[in-house]
Amino acid sequence: MDSELNIVKQNLILSTGTHRSNRVLSPVEVSEGFKKLKDSGMSSREISDIVLFKDISMISKFERLLLLSPKIQHLIDWGSSSSTISFSSAAELARLDKEKDQELLSEAILKNKLSKQEVIQIIQIKRRSSKPILKCIDEIIKLRPEIERKFVFIGAIVNEHLRSILDKLTQNERNNLLLNSLNNQFQQNIHWEGRLGKDRFTLVGDEQFSQKLQNLGNFEDAINQLLMKEYGGTHE
Repeated sequence: MDSELNIVKQNLILSTGTHRSNRVLSPVEVSEGFKKLKDSGMSSREISDIVLFKDISMISKFERLLLLSPKIQHLIDWGSSSSTISFSSAAELARLDKEKDQELLSEAILKNKLSKQEVIQIIQIKRRSSKPILKCIDEIIKLRPEIERKFVFIGAIVNEHLRSILDKLTQNERNNLLLNSLNNQFQQNIHWEGRLGKDRFTLVGDEQFSQKLQNLGNFEDAINQLLMKEYGGTHE
């Protein structure tokens, strides 16, 4: 048990800090690591000292990520991109009580490239009113001078064996598996990004990508098959 906790501590040290690159863990995996240390009896102060945080407030910020819907946790990364939600925006997302609201706002973040400030504004409107979350989102989007939309595809991992494989991989390993699986499927001039969770995947791209993906037929089944083919090819 001590050796397992030492590995957790080492990975946390390699994944936290404002200027680190090539982090070993995703923000959610860091949150899970902090929980393991707390479950072993360590305090927030002791954990903060290990990872060189100035105070325990950052521990609380990470802990909020575990309040997010499991359906969106794989989208959380250190920075934002077409297929990810930044750590800072995700911490704000966790202020929404209902998981369905978190999921709808997460999809809107990807489709509309919402900034952290826009996310905060949407959540403020929601918490101060009884409006549905989609109306709150529309209010903020309408304030923009122009709107750029992306196409978002969300699917489940339906193969039980594949789910058991993904459960043992880190977020980085799952993302690389998804990237390699789809690279041969699309031409280089088609731009897309994606994230692969333990039991679901999210793909984001432009209209050309959307058309190509729909040409696969049932895209959920197609992605599952491509993932299994790629995993089998890398472990022959």
